[in-house]
Amino acid sequence: MLEKYGYTVDDEVVDLNDIAMISSDKKYDLIIYGAHNEDDRASFIKSLKVKFYSSKIVVLAEDLNSRLMKESFCSGADGFLLQDISSRAFIGSLDLIMMGEKVFPTSMASIISDGWGGWCDKYKIDVLDEYDISARELDIIRCLANGFSNKSIARELNITEATVKVHLKAVLRKLGLENRTQIAIWAVSQGIVPCPEIIVHKLDHRKGKAASLVGSVH
Repeated sequence: MLEKYGYTVDDEVVDLNDIAMISSDKKYDLIIYGAHNEDDRASFIKSLKVKFYSSKIVVLAEDLNSRLMKESFCSGADGFLLQDISSRAFIGSLDLIMMGEKVFPTSMASIISDGWGGWCDKYKIDVLDEYDISARELDIIRCLANGFSNKSIARELNITEATVKVHLKAVLRKLGLENRTQIAIWAVSQGIVPCPEIIVHKLDHRKGKAASLVGSVH
């Protein structure tokens, strides 16, 4: 399919360890990485970017996983596509990526249009169940990660400051953390609130500037 649409396949490997045998002097315009759930994706993508720094890297994932997607882009990927994508959309996505665009599934549009809360509601993040985080605690974590004071959180959620403090103590205990800053860092690292890049683009959009976060073609 790739060759049919003008892409030349230079190499193909099944075992990721075989990539170490490829000389770093070899130049690839594009690398497509078929990610599996058990892979250590972030470190592998970073190693690819170091070895083939001029190459565009596309992650082809089995399913839509918020943590995997965040890790992929933060590690240097240029695109994140799903394995069930149609052939025409796949080639169109590759063409966009080769022109310098960042491409991701259309399901990501919910983050931009509905906010990260809608994303969490639609795609349950396993880590919340792992730490037994309640819905109210999740609301407080999101507010805290966005810089709200206890008073602002109480006003936003229509509860008392005393209740906010009780919930924060419970969150600290469940996560094994020591302060609210660590909670905010944990929330971003786990994909519970948007990456800073997404927040910046939203702020720029409200100021009337054109957002530079690119949508997908499928």
